[in-house]
Amino acid sequence: MDTDFVKIFPKECDNAISTKNIEKIDSLIEKLKKLESRLERSPLLTQVWYCISNLYSTRAAIYNEDAKLWRNEKFPTNAVQSLNYIRRAFNEYIQNGNCNTCFEIQTNLANLYRGFCRDIEANYFWTFNYNNVVYSDSIFVAPFNKAKNLMELKDYLNDKKETGYYAYEAYKLIKSLTENKNNIFHEGIKSEISNSVWVSDLLNWGKNIEETAMSFEEMAKRIKYKTKEEKLYRTWCAENNLFLNPLNDITKELISAQDTLEFPNYIVKIGEGPFLSVAFSDIKNRFCKARYIAYCGLFKQYPEWLEEGLFLTSCLDYNDFSTNTEMVKTAYKLCFGILDSIILLLKKYFEIESKSKTEFKPTWIQTNFQNIHNPFIDGLFWLSCDLTDISNIKNWQIPNPVADILRKLRNNLEHNWVRVADCENSIWFGDHDYAFVLSKEQLETATLEVFRYTRTAIMYLILAITYNEKQKIKNLQDEIIPSMEVPYYS
Repeated sequence: MDTDFVKIFPKECDNAISTKNIEKIDSLIEKLKKLESRLERSPLLTQVWYCISNLYSTRAAIYNEDAKLWRNEKFPTNAVQSLNYIRRAFNEYIQNGNCNTCFEIQTNLANLYRGFCRDIEANYFWTFNYNNVVYSDSIFVAPFNKAKNLMELKDYLNDKKETGYYAYEAYKLIKSLTENKNNIFHEGIKSEISNSVWVSDLLNWGKNIEETAMSFEEMAKRIKYKTKEEKLYRTWCAENNLFLNPLNDITKELISAQDTLEFPNYIVKIGEGPFLSVAFSDIKNRFCKARYIAYCGLFKQYPEWLEEGLFLTSCLDYNDFSTNTEMVKTAYKLCFGILDSIILLLKKYFEIESKSKTEFKPTWIQTNFQNIHNPFIDGLFWLSCDLTDISNIKNWQIPNPVADILRKLRNNLEHNWVRVADCENSIWFGDHDYAFVLSKEQLETATLEVFRYTRTAIMYLILAITYNEKQKIKNLQDEIIPSMEVPYYS
């Protein structure tokens, strides 16, 4: 191993990135990949992945890659590599810690998600305790980008109160940056804070409402629940960002602990029933009930007699036949059904004629949404890529983290045998063992992950339709549009 290169590669990467020297960038990528192949998992490997990601990001900028060109199979190949490497770095940090660049990694991950039109997920990663950051661009970049993103997203929220909360959260972030403007050493952010019209407008707006605004914490104190169990359930959902509520993307307080997301007002021909709105209610209802089933599987105690008298066989690897585990498996499978229903609803809403089976897969979205330009459809496309099993796909050019295991697990739960076991059996031959095996902890982690993907996909669905309805209204400015209230279920 070239010890001199190991010592200086971060500085060499910074220099190549600042000068945009493509030959130097390509040379460093090649060297770092060779170094990567020789390293065990360690903080040094995390730093190597972080630097490779930055180099690919610079290549993407040099070649003006555009994530919205997926419709024509013009994939941003450098940005794809950058996202894959930064996710490796982030996952390594989450599992093992001990990383000097952890906040830079998290901020860059959010920035890349934003570049792939995945704004909700970007907000998630831009959120951390900025007071813990020591001399890093991330202390300025993350809150500024988050504020800007919130201001853009708020225009597609259906509830005026939620729109106000998004703007106020953005105001607090911008206000804090403005108050510390002299300490900002990121020239781009410093210039934006000083010169952007939207920044000054937001500051003026925020000052006028600051005295009357109540914090989420104060509002949460006023909420009363009938039972302790309900509060525990809602607290768990809020902490894991599992409520279908835009507020849960800016706070984990119980003020966000309701599923307020609704199908937006939409234009239809006179006499048409509210079937799309009801179809969304079915999706929402299934998600909420599946979420509770998952919660019960994770935390509820079932009677002992439910496990007795079943006469089950074990292969001595402590396999888990418990009711709790079966509940988690059921909730997991329900999520993938919801994902397919999201695409079917979009197909009906956009009146897409397609005879092929409707699936939440990038190939289906790419084939059928080529002529529909909508940033939140872009987000859905790139999210669907994460959940694709690429083991039998050649020349895959799209981001794909280890989340492809989620699709494999779903297929095995539906069509195969999934054995949940916490140790490996080595007593017998395994010629007849066709099970997909994972630990209880892996199953529970995967379930929470697939719920977050599903929840985010539902949010993108509503944002995509809201975006399209706004475009319709712009095109019908001079026409009278009769309206009708949608009946509520009770």
